[in-house]
Amino acid sequence: MHTVLVTSALAKAMSNLPQGSRPLFHSDRGYQYTSKEFRKLIALYGLPQSMSAKGYCDDNAANESFFASLKRESFPEDCCFDTKAEARRTIFDYLEVFYNNKRRHSSLRNVSPETFLNQHFQTQKTHLN
Repeated sequence: MHTVLVTSALAKAMSNLPQGSRPLFHSDRGYQYTSKEFRKLIALYGLPQSMSAKGYCDDNAANESFFASLKRESFPEDCCFDTKAEARRTIFDYLEVFYNNKRRHSSLRNVSPETFLNQHFQTQKTHLN
């Protein structure tokens, strides 16, 4: 069941990538990511696969923190949406309206990613040569 879920999610993600993208697939060492079926799909797409090292549970700490925030700050209390459309809309709004633009991130000196990038580019030289 889990393998079907991750293979279909990967196929959908790959179909939505911009032309010429070269993503890296990073995951934990779960059986769904090490199954023959999934590894064949990774090879078919030509994706390099990266996994957390055995015994290094902090490898995915940033990702796990993000998903914990996403669930805590935007999902219904029972973690169930009525429809896929509602889930998509809620997650899109969380990412594009709140998380990237307003939510302060401790890893970015307690400013939002948008503010961080604006501050960063204000200090950069405006010409390349």
